[in-house]
Amino acid sequence: MTGQIRPDAVDTVWWYEPLGVCVTVRPACLIRGGLPARGARLRTRFALALLTTAACAGGSSSDDDDDDDIGGPGSGDWGDPEYDPDCSQAGAFINGGERHDDVESAVDASTSGDVITVCPGTWATHLDVVHDLTIEGTGDPELTVLDGAGEPGSIVRVTGDTTVTLARLTLRDGQGSDAGNGSTGGGGVRAEGAALVLRSLVFEDNGGDFGSAIASDGPVEGSLLVIEGGRTNSISVASSTDAASLSLEDSVIRGQISDDCLVATGIPVHLERVEIASCPATPVGLSGVEVSLKEVTLTGGGTGRSGGVELFASAGVLEDLVVTGGDSTGGGALTVTQPGDGEIVVRGGLLSGSEGREASAVYLEFQPADAATVRFEAVDFGDGGDSPTLSWETVNGGSGELDLSGITDLSCDRAGCD
Repeated sequence: MTGQIRPDAVDTVWWYEPLGVCVTVRPACLIRGGLPARGARLRTRFALALLTTAACAGGSSSDDDDDDDIGGPGSGDWGDPEYDPDCSQAGAFINGGERHDDVESAVDASTSGDVITVCPGTWATHLDVVHDLTIEGTGDPELTVLDGAGEPGSIVRVTGDTTVTLARLTLRDGQGSDAGNGSTGGGGVRAEGAALVLRSLVFEDNGGDFGSAIASDGPVEGSLLVIEGGRTNSISVASSTDAASLSLEDSVIRGQISDDCLVATGIPVHLERVEIASCPATPVGLSGVEVSLKEVTLTGGGTGRSGGVELFASAGVLEDLVVTGGDSTGGGALTVTQPGDGEIVVRGGLLSGSEGREASAVYLEFQPADAATVRFEAVDFGDGGDSPTLSWETVNGGSGELDLSGITDLSCDRAGCD
């Protein structure tokens, strides 16, 4: 995370300078430099991930809420489990009553619609889920760990026409399930034709050839996720049915070892208040999607096609996108290729401080038949870099370069920009 965190007038609300927003924390939450040390762990990470403005505007913190919504997770409010079993004897409980010695046996004994509550501890396990099920911890996600122990397979594998909810857990060191083509995916969670609801989870050091934390071909709804140390493509979602989609809010991805960090193909994608830091390649790579990005922050992107967001054959709205410090073979902050007939609107935000082979901020590549428009509204393009701030090209057609110093509004199509 970039920038400095400075105390505001209320000790449970800190001001985050780069985005002009507040984070709700507890004074016990310690920040060391720009990123929390691993020893500070989850409470600090979540405090930095959840960006809220209610407290700055005089609203109450989540601790005052009576419902089960997870509000300021920096305060330790993870939401309440549906059941509160007696964990004086460790185990996993079905619907708060039937106790099992381990999580796997509880899953095997469950029926559709059950809730499995896992007591705190580290559980070496690989779970196969074939019906609707909720698996949840009792509170702080770092106290309840599902550990793949580096063995082959996803920690949680979900198949069939099912909906599975995971909450208040850490998923660590899973290596992914065989995709049938010699590759493995979904070290943390793998969904095949199933829906995932993921809330207040930590993914640590998971592997696989794609989707090291999450791999799915169905709908994925995630909030308050912290993903660290994945091998490749921390999140990978592709369409196999019309129901496939990705919605991710209030989450952090960092420390990935290789490749693009979040990739999606052929689905609706909604990202809001998501931060991706130091991605080895392109932080967000989207192909054939209808996209909605809001208050997404991407820092230190690597040497992919974009230092921030790459859109291929996609359309949608990018609002208050902040990209800094990237390096790419295309646009330092945004690369758009073959947009087709749709419209892309970039509204507000900062696309600056990046280096790209084609442009420091934006590179646009059109096909001769593309009728799309790419519009920029009230965008801060920053100071630029060694390459032009914006460049555009139509295959087998014209091309151009623009220095956008002082310009905030612009419209581009295959004929150029004005």
